[in-house]
Amino acid sequence: MVTVFLVDDHPIVRQGLVGMLSLEEDIAVVGQAADGASAVPAALRLRPDVVVMDLRLPGQPGPVVIERLVEAGEAADPPWVPHILVLTTYADDGSVTAAIAAGALGYLLKSATPEEVTTAIRATGSGRSVLSPVVADTLVARSESAPAPTP
Repeated sequence: MVTVFLVDDHPIVRQGLVGMLSLEEDIAVVGQAADGASAVPAALRLRPDVVVMDLRLPGQPGPVVIERLVEAGEAADPPWVPHILVLTTYADDGSVTAAIAAGALGYLLKSATPEEVTTAIRATGSGRSVLSPVVADTLVARSESAPAPTP
């Protein structure tokens, strides 16, 4: 069973995800939060396998929330490794790289199909990285435009 904690400031998005995920026998939503400030202590208490979160949240930007989740997990006794899957509408280079650098393991767009989301949750729960094709293209384009390393 993959346990999931949802973080999104839109109730309809959280409710839609809960409804969609309730159809999966091997995925259980164990909690929800509407902002980063309440998400960190709740996720630390619940210790889900996957935190599915939006990148734009009230009060604290998503990358800050991701960093706080990672730091809180490392400092916990016993330590907890939050597998974070970003589910957002933003695919720009800055958003993607900030989320990955902060510690997100996966990055999907909200245009993903239910099957893509559930597959990504299972993969992220297993510690595997998942990127939507648009996000992967963004990262590849960024690496292609970067200057070549000098020997």
